[in-house]
Amino acid sequence: MTTMLTFYYILAFMNVFMAGMLVLNNTFATKKAVWYLLTVLWILQVFCYFSHVGYYPLSGIAPTCTIAALTLCLCQSLSLTRDVGSKRPFFSGMGLLVLAVVSLVPENVPHNSFMMSYLFAILFFLSRPFSLGLTLYALAGMGHLFREGADNRIYRTSKDAAFLASIIFLGGEIVGCYWGFMGWGTTWRWSGNFQFSAMLFVLYMVSLHVPATLFRSRKGYNMAFSAPLVCVVFCMLISKVIS
Repeated sequence: MTTMLTFYYILAFMNVFMAGMLVLNNTFATKKAVWYLLTVLWILQVFCYFSHVGYYPLSGIAPTCTIAALTLCLCQSLSLTRDVGSKRPFFSGMGLLVLAVVSLVPENVPHNSFMMSYLFAILFFLSRPFSLGLTLYALAGMGHLFREGADNRIYRTSKDAAFLASIIFLGGEIVGCYWGFMGWGTTWRWSGNFQFSAMLFVLYMVSLHVPATLFRSRKGYNMAFSAPLVCVVFCMLISKVIS
């Protein structure tokens, strides 16, 4: 047990180092082998975590960060060939660095609970890191647009990533409500967690539906699109750290 947890932290430090290299060296960030290696390292890290605690505590810091990082790595790997010369790999590296650092925060392992291992609970908690990884990928694209100017392809893929993140998040809300109903008899009254989640979904909707006609420049619109997503990422991570 202790050995797997030790391996988890070793891999976490390796991911901090690799993400730092992505941020410091733009050439390093555009090599496919690096992103494939990062994907393998994050897979090993999440494997060590679940080998230590079991599959059920999906609500913690470690599974949230590792699964979100895997999602971000896979998205960036798929678009890397067309992203050569852009700043999106650099900003994806910044996102990975944040996730790697947060994954080092110690946490108490939750006790084994039937309700936590319920299928709808697992789907609810999995929706959060998948949404987080896609949101960071969307923000990485917007970071490129702020630095380098207009790029319709990166703008479209960023908006598509944010849209997919909102769909996955909403799906988590739906199955989470059913999980709450089955476990506690009501959906929205038993805990403040679902209300908090609903506010995050509202932020997704604000980001996706803000009208471009309200802004005189594309940069202003990009800021309005990005700001709610930054709030989503911040709230998701800080809620795990302080909970």
